[in-house]
Amino acid sequence: MSFSEFKRHAFNVLFAALLGKEPLPVNCRPWLVHDTFNRPNEAIAQLASGHRPLPGAAWRVENGQLRPASAEGTTCLLVNAGARDVDASVDIFLEQTRNEAAAGLAVRAADAGNMDRFFLQAKGPGVEARIDTLINGQRRAEERWIIPAIKRGFTLRVVAAGDEFIYLIDGTEVKRLKRAPSAAGMGVGVVNGGGEASRLDNLEVRAPGSVFSAQ
Repeated sequence: MSFSEFKRHAFNVLFAALLGKEPLPVNCRPWLVHDTFNRPNEAIAQLASGHRPLPGAAWRVENGQLRPASAEGTTCLLVNAGARDVDASVDIFLEQTRNEAAAGLAVRAADAGNMDRFFLQAKGPGVEARIDTLINGQRRAEERWIIPAIKRGFTLRVVAAGDEFIYLIDGTEVKRLKRAPSAAGMGVGVVNGGGEASRLDNLEVRAPGSVFSAQ
């Protein structure tokens, strides 16, 4: 177990005790992909799990978090997870200056133009949640709704198993959808857009299943 995951379990037990609740179950499923980005500033050549990014835009570690090297356009950092069915999560911190920053997760990606995406975009006093499928760069099956939240830090999670996708924000399920098969890729990673280089942290990808299972 990495030190970062040990700290998470320790804080889980501590705060559960302070709140008088049972600690959350320990997630025993092995990682397919992971990185906490807790290292000196550098360009991303590979993740902590050893995965090298698929060809695409440049990303870097900055102050212990992941950021795109350029804020222009919509860019993604993808790696081959080795599986189409994944349980992926990432912590995002939306920048909010002149532009409406957007950032989130990408799964089942073949390349930058073919993937399923789940991301948030700053919208004035709120945040817009967006779910879509990109096919040859065109959005399909798009859903969006406004979250009335001033905060700009969230944990996004997508569980993709078969044709069912479960979308969670800060541990709470917000959507459960049937998604028709699109790209045949096994890429998974993060996406950034909106003209701002948002910060991302704690990328984790596991196989779907019970948190008690080591399979």
